[in-house]
Amino acid sequence: MGNSHDIYFGRSRSDEPEEYGELISTFHRFDTEEEKTLLKEVRAAIKPEWHAANPELCDFMALACLRYRRHDVNRAIERMNNYFTWRIKTMGDLKEQDVTSGSTLDRLFKLNVVKLLPELSHRGQSMMYVRLRYARPDLFCAKDMVQMAHYVILEGLKRNPISQVMGVISFGDMEGAGTAQLDKEVPKQMIGMLSKHLPVRLAGLMLCHPNFLVSIIVPIAKLFMSTKMASRLKIVGDTTQLCEYYGLSKEVLPTELGGMFVVKNDGIPFCSTK
Repeated sequence: MGNSHDIYFGRSRSDEPEEYGELISTFHRFDTEEEKTLLKEVRAAIKPEWHAANPELCDFMALACLRYRRHDVNRAIERMNNYFTWRIKTMGDLKEQDVTSGSTLDRLFKLNVVKLLPELSHRGQSMMYVRLRYARPDLFCAKDMVQMAHYVILEGLKRNPISQVMGVISFGDMEGAGTAQLDKEVPKQMIGMLSKHLPVRLAGLMLCHPNFLVSIIVPIAKLFMSTKMASRLKIVGDTTQLCEYYGLSKEVLPTELGGMFVVKNDGIPFCSTK
C-alpha cells in the first residue's frame, strides 16, 4: 500500500498537502451570500427542458456541482452538463429513479450488496459498504448495478452535504466472492460514472479481504482511472489497517471490517444507527 498517507486519510494533520485545506475552506462557504450569488450563475446554465423534467434534481445538482468544484462556476457548469447528458443517455430521462416495490432497484436493494453507512468518516466522507459476495450478475446487468450505486451515492450527498466536498469512501468487501459474482463490465461503467459525471470525489476505494479476484478487478479498474483516482485504490489485507493506518474509527466501521457497527440484511440501502 505504500508508505505515505493519502490526503483524505490518516491520523496526523501536520503534513497534509494544501489541497486538504482547500477542501475544508470550501464547506466553510456553505450558505453564504457569496455561494448564493455563484449558485445563480450555475442555475442559469440549466436547460429549460431539464428544469421542466425535474426541478428539484436541477436545484440539487447545481449546488452539488458548485461545491464539488470548490465554487468554480465554469467547472461546476461543465460537470453539471456532463451529469445531465449522461443521466438522460443512461436512464432515458431525468425522472426520479423508481424504487417502488418490485422495481429493479427494489429487487437489487434486497440483495444487500450496497449499504450506505450512517456516519461520516472523521474527514467528512460518506461511506459505502459493498459486499461482492451478494452480487448476482446472472439476474442484473452492469447498467442495473451502476444505477443502484448512483441512487445510493446521490442520497448520501443529499443526506450529508459536507460529502459534496469531501467525497465518498467505498469499502469493497471481497470475502466469499468468486467468479459467479464477477461482471467485468461493472468496474468500467462505475468508474466512468464517478470520474466523468457524478459530482463526487472518490476519496478512497478500499478492497478488503482480498482474494484472487483482485488480480482481475484491479487491472480492469485502473484502465479507466486517472492517476489520481488510481492512487486512492487500496488493497487492505488486514482490516486493522483501516483504523491503525487510515485513522478510521471502529464505531463507524462494519463488524465485518473489524468495526463495531452491525449491518443488517434488511433490504434497505441506508443503514440507521437505531
